[in-house]
Amino acid sequence: MDKSVERYFLYCMNLQCQNSIYHNMMATQMPLSEESLLSRHCCTYCSQPLASAIDLEIKYTLANLNVVKPDLKNYMKN
Repeated sequence: MDKSVERYFLYCMNLQCQNSIYHNMMATQMPLSEESLLSRHCCTYCSQPLASAIDLEIKYTLANLNVVKPDLKNYMKN
């Protein structure tokens, strides 16, 4: 059985907002479309940007990467 995803959930991450994931676990359902994914959505209570679970996963994964910057002085000069 092939079930396609039609909606995704967004969460307020503002610790001060009473409707955030920290206090009320309130989720905003959005239709899964190109327009919706590319739009910025804000909490109706505190006006802070909403985040999806995948947004948070990407943010934390990138924050945990140990990115090593190349030492440019060791490159050969042309």
